[in-house]
Amino acid sequence: IKEGVSVYALKPEHIIARTDHDRPPFYVPEWSRLVVAATDLNPSYAFTWGVDAFGGDQRNGVVAYGFFKDSPLPIDSKKTPAEKERLLFEALVLHGRQLAALPCRPNHWGVDAGGAQFSAVLKFSLISEKECGLKCIPMTGRAGKTYNPHVKTRVGMVRNGVYECYDKETRAKWLCFDADFYREVAHLAWLGTIGAPGSCSLFAGRHDEWAAQICAEKLNGKAEIAGRMVYNWTQTPNAPHDAGDVHTMFYALAGWNGIGTGGAASGPSKKSKTVSVVVNGKVVSR
Repeated sequence: IKEGVSVYALKPEHIIARTDHDRPPFYVPEWSRLVVAATDLNPSYAFTWGVDAFGGDQRNGVVAYGFFKDSPLPIDSKKTPAEKERLLFEALVLHGRQLAALPCRPNHWGVDAGGAQFSAVLKFSLISEKECGLKCIPMTGRAGKTYNPHVKTRVGMVRNGVYECYDKETRAKWLCFDADFYREVAHLAWLGTIGAPGSCSLFAGRHDEWAAQICAEKLNGKAEIAGRMVYNWTQTPNAPHDAGDVHTMFYALAGWNGIGTGGAASGPSKKSKTVSVVVNGKVVSR
């Protein structure tokens, strides 16, 4: 992987140019087959959320987004772990109720369950439908080099690079997805013409901050190494990229629900072996 070489040049102006000025906010297009919501959690300042409508050909349109900053956010980093978990739980309840009240009510709601908030989000998912009217789907993204669907916690089949896991401690299920792969898919969608298969567009309005956050992460290169796709992503220093994480979750949720790319890597199997075959009198290993 070459350092400092961009695979594609996605800039904020490219994203802003994909604004559909004829589509108002909260409006779900008639071609929509699936409406998903995603929330990226940063308890120290805000929850970044969005709602996206997908067509069967993977074209999609963002219909709403925002930043949830209501009390008990932000959560003081000096609080005890138990207190942080309680406050995060309460904030998720309030946020979930707001999402459920939107005119563009989503079919599925994915919530960032990475890092320190993993346990709290899993516990919240068990009561979210009762408390908010929406079922929370905890989601954890793995880098391409560590993404591996052949784990003991997996239940069921892998769908478009996304699989479901079961947590024995909380008795909750959560989704694991190839974050590097889906981040690239989400980025490339902005380079398509509005309405084209696999393209992404925004509702009418100003989207400067949203576009800047998506472009805060850049793909400098990728290569297949030892059967795994390895990506070299860099981030703009001190620049938030929460909106980009939300879009990555959009595509992973769509893939889990059958609207996929067909190209997500499944990762190497647990067991691999070399097979020797004879071709034209010569031994060939593969």
